[in-house]
Parts: sequence; structure tokens; C-alpha cells
Amino acid sequence: MSVPADDPATAAALAALLSGGLRLALQPVRPVRRPDLIAFEEGLARVVGPGGIVLPAGAFAQSLERRGLAPALDRA
Repeated sequence: MSVPADDPATAAALAALLSGGLRLALQPVRPVRRPDLIAFEEGLARVVGPGGIVLPAGAFAQSLERRGLAPALDRA
């Protein structure tokens, strides 16, 4: 599958999928009425792009969805 040359974030996301460049970040979710407690942690995928820079999901998520690759990101 080709990625447009003007879409470097998607190219980096695809490369990360293929090369193990994904990282998992855990974000605590706290109840509004008990902010001192952690209800659970949400797992968030982080794509490490060129130079070790973490790319925001907004830079590539819709493009992966349009290409039918969002499930691959979820599995990874």
C-alpha cells in the first residue's frame, strides 16, 4: 500500500506498525467525585516517528482509518 509523499505522519505510523515503533502509554482515569482514586487506566497507542518524536494520533489516525488500517493499529 502506498502512502502519499505529502503525508509523512501516516508514513511514519505505517513504518511504526511494521517495525515495532509503537509504544503504550497508560493514562489514569479518575472518578469526578473521588479524584483521589484511579478508576482504571486507559491504554493509548503512541507512534514514535523519525528522530524519536512521538506523533499525535490526530496526525495519522484518520488516514489509517481511510485506508482500512485502523484495526492493524489496534492489534499492534
